[in-house]
Amino acid sequence: MTEDIYNVGGAEQVVCTICRNDNAQPFPWGDYHLNLLPPFHVVRCQGCGLLYLSPRPDSTTRHRLMQGSVPDILLPYSMKTANYASVTRSREPLFRKRLRQMLALSNHKDFSTSQPILDVGASSGTFTLLARQQGWHAFGVEPDETSVKTAHKQGITFPQGVAEHLPYPNETFALVHSHHVFEHLANPFQATQEAWRVLKPGGFLFIEVPNQFDNIMFHRDILFRRVPQRERNIRSIHHLWFFSPQTLKRLIQEAGFSNVSVKSIYGAKAKGWRLPFSLMTRLGGRFWYGGPVIQGYGWKEK
Repeated sequence: MTEDIYNVGGAEQVVCTICRNDNAQPFPWGDYHLNLLPPFHVVRCQGCGLLYLSPRPDSTTRHRLMQGSVPDILLPYSMKTANYASVTRSREPLFRKRLRQMLALSNHKDFSTSQPILDVGASSGTFTLLARQQGWHAFGVEPDETSVKTAHKQGITFPQGVAEHLPYPNETFALVHSHHVFEHLANPFQATQEAWRVLKPGGFLFIEVPNQFDNIMFHRDILFRRVPQRERNIRSIHHLWFFSPQTLKRLIQEAGFSNVSVKSIYGAKAKGWRLPFSLMTRLGGRFWYGGPVIQGYGWKEK
């Protein structure tokens, strides 16, 4: 029965979004951790090292999934997934800290909260609303129709659109922000180029994504052969790209940004007898692989 499902199509082979290299090799630990079934696989680009899903659900399959329909090829995956609008609302304290962080990151004296900023993948508008409440001139864009309608009910209106084709003119924003979005995109490199297009000279891009497979903890688990296997569900295939500090930095640089930096983010430190091991892991992450979440930012030169 499983083989019949895969014969119906619905998958697409892709090349590396950064270097366009089609010489990718299997990454079996990724398949095991995500509990994937053929035809889907995690592969690593032999050119730049980027990990990604290929074959992956094709554009029609992903669109049907967003509309609430389950294509045949995804029937082996349970529909258990996260409520992203609810998750985004729970991140309000994080977004408050993020706004302070982005203001501190700006190294241009003429940058202020009165300049327009854009949130790419705005979900139900939590970040945009919070930024406006704090005096930021904030805008958003979101591909999901339901999320756009939810935002509108809260008094936040922004267009429905995708990161690869931003519905805004050239040189509109002083800052483009994206929180855990680029790992879901069909073409992150094109989206990064679009961010460069809509930024004013002197503006900057801020991206946060998970470092799902190249973080220090995952490599530790590979070393000790104790990689966990997650439940097989839609979350197994909802990330299409798996960035590391090196590949996220290269993505931003290749799109034309300068002074690019990448920072690792960790969760709460372990307590008790586990604390020394937690500290050792973080120290190792500074030199090898990085943490479970990474932030990348770069500037569009004046």
